[in-house]
Amino acid sequence: MRHGDFNNPGSRESGLGPVLTLYLQLGLGFSPVQAALSFAPGVIGIVVGNALAMNVAAKTGRTFVTVMTAVLAASLSSIALVIHAAGDRLNVWEMLAPIIFFSFAIGGVLNALFGTAFAQIQPQQAGAASGLVNTTAQVGQASGIALFGTVFFSLLPNHGYQSATVRTFMVSFGVTLLALLLTATLPKRQRAEDNAPAPDRGTSSAPA
Repeated sequence: MRHGDFNNPGSRESGLGPVLTLYLQLGLGFSPVQAALSFAPGVIGIVVGNALAMNVAAKTGRTFVTVMTAVLAASLSSIALVIHAAGDRLNVWEMLAPIIFFSFAIGGVLNALFGTAFAQIQPQQAGAASGLVNTTAQVGQASGIALFGTVFFSLLPNHGYQSATVRTFMVSFGVTLLALLLTATLPKRQRAEDNAPAPDRGTSSAPA
């Protein structure tokens, strides 16, 4: 079995890609092509979310991250509700809006968080900071796959694919609510002096 959605950025970064793929392909009998098509519209959400973050996040600071994290939580609950309501009749079109909604939130949150992280460093620290931020993202991705995969497979034997998937998404909803609370610890916004050039301390301003 090929996992058609693993190349979708939103599903990969959230750690929920494997769970949804298993549900679509094994639970509902989707082909790899059908599963991939279910996630393809997510690219639109990713692009729009990134573009919005690039233009708004720097001006609004943590407010933007907080709002987008709330949107992410809402999108996760919407996916769970659609799966619960549609049951075995779930099709690609019913997943269209929730997937775009979810990908939009992921694109906005990640872009804003990366921007917040890099706004706090000096140019000479850029290399080390880039490595640290990317490593942290990879650890978060792996941890998400491990956490949600464990929840899903622990529920699967007694609850079946549909219920296990819905409950796993609700667990991710709870984790996202925790992240929402933690956004209060982020800087309110980038300080104006962070963008100001450092004074040249190699020359004296005293008159000769």
